[in-house]
Amino acid sequence: MPYFIEGDIKAFFDMIDHTILEKLLRRHFEEERLFDLYWKFVKAGYVENVDLKEKSKGKKSESVIITPETGVPQGGILSPLLSNLVLHELDTLMGKISEEMEKSSTDLPEMTKNLLYYKYNSRIDSIKRKRIASGRPLEKESRKELRDNITARLRQPTMIPNPEVTRIRYVRYADD
Repeated sequence: MPYFIEGDIKAFFDMIDHTILEKLLRRHFEEERLFDLYWKFVKAGYVENVDLKEKSKGKKSESVIITPETGVPQGGILSPLLSNLVLHELDTLMGKISEEMEKSSTDLPEMTKNLLYYKYNSRIDSIKRKRIASGRPLEKESRKELRDNITARLRQPTMIPNPEVTRIRYVRYADD
């Protein structure tokens, strides 16, 4: 029986660790100027308006510069590239798990007989044998039972995925 697991990484862009991301970048690049730019990019910060309360004049707002300790700016030009660098690690892990599952069940057949199909098939054969043995046409109830079993059998595949075989199909997508 297939199972589907869906996950969502909450606040993914906001929670990426800068140091881990730098280590991942260092696997691919050696140029120190790139890392100087990287640190400027992730530490650049952003401006946010904060409401201030004053008794005499009501509300005023003030701009505050926020410098994040983690995360990359969502919507930033490098953010998709940097986030994919991090998510590639997840992709690699899932690939290894999938390979291990494939190896553990290589001696088992992918597909197996659908027992429900053959159960309906057996009932159909039994009804037909009774008609042949009696030498008479089927009664109304038997015809309905035959028709119902044929209809039910048509809805069933003859072969189904083997429940003993574990397969992982991993798909990653970004909706932001």
